[in-house]
Amino acid sequence: MDQATTRLRPAAELARHDRRFPGESEAYRRARTELLAEEIELRRHIERVAEKRRTLPLGGEVPTDYVFAGERGEVRLSELFGGKDTLVVYNWMFGPQRDKPCPMCTSLLDEWNGMAPNLLQRVGFVIVGRSPIERLVGFARERGWTSLPIVSSAGTDFNARYAFEKPGEDNAALNVFVKRHGKVHHFWGDELGPETVDPGQDPRGAPDPNALWSLLDKTPGGRDPKWYPSVDYGESTAQLVRRLYAAWPANDRKTVESILAQDFHFTSPLDNRIDRVTFFERCWPNASGMASLEIDRIVVMRDRVYVTYELTTKEAKRFRNTELLTVRDGLVHDVEVYFGWDLPHRASAGGFIDAAK
Repeated sequence: MDQATTRLRPAAELARHDRRFPGESEAYRRARTELLAEEIELRRHIERVAEKRRTLPLGGEVPTDYVFAGERGEVRLSELFGGKDTLVVYNWMFGPQRDKPCPMCTSLLDEWNGMAPNLLQRVGFVIVGRSPIERLVGFARERGWTSLPIVSSAGTDFNARYAFEKPGEDNAALNVFVKRHGKVHHFWGDELGPETVDPGQDPRGAPDPNALWSLLDKTPGGRDPKWYPSVDYGESTAQLVRRLYAAWPANDRKTVESILAQDFHFTSPLDNRIDRVTFFERCWPNASGMASLEIDRIVVMRDRVYVTYELTTKEAKRFRNTELLTVRDGLVHDVEVYFGWDLPHRASAGGFIDAAK
């Protein structure tokens, strides 16, 4: 709706209605009605700003068709549009100098992981980080992000040009690009940086892209300037699983017992939902024969965790397995094992083994 050409009813008039919550006082209703009028005006102002943003002149042409590292190999900026004419790019603060990604970025991407399938119906969307792609994707899998397209900008000046990073810095950024007449142009970038902050506030968008803050703004305590999200609140599911698998070659039965629930069951091609007691009787003796166990990947999907690992025995036999774990309340309740193959594979590359022989 074009507010400039549409006559709008006064906000104070729209704010008068007959909704009443149980037990509210007249003083509460008067104050709430005044606030509601302000909220209506805020909504209208957001709409006016969005309309003005949409009418921006075409931004500068992107100086080069950047080549990023993707999960499946190299991918160009122009290829990230996914058949759309618009691409939204978020710069994730997870550079190689960081032990962990930025907690604020991580909180935001936690939300966007659920939103991404809907957003991708309208526009292209990608998360860019400077760490190697294997590190970015590894964290995403362990975090349970299954919907976020992720690429690495390592070795390019994309972050310097579009996140205004100087050497040694790691900046967040949100940019929108468009395709016009076969060329990629910048359309909009978030410029609400530290230099635009009002006293007592953090740099943030208007409206804030992180729903966490928008919800806290509706509470009596609001935003606590001394509180920020954390990457981890206690041991994460992925950390728990890593600790479990590290205990096997260490022959650390105490740790394994502390992680497996009392109602634990184990299933493999040789075992059909055996209970915890039977599992330790049958399987724990194998721990003494393990030399090493290296996890290749962990994928967390709510209470389900997929783990692929490479195990080497003390007799130098190597093989890969994939297991599906059910994790609830900090304990492993079920494990399903899908046996893999020997390393190196017994079949030649492109070949196979005839099981009938």
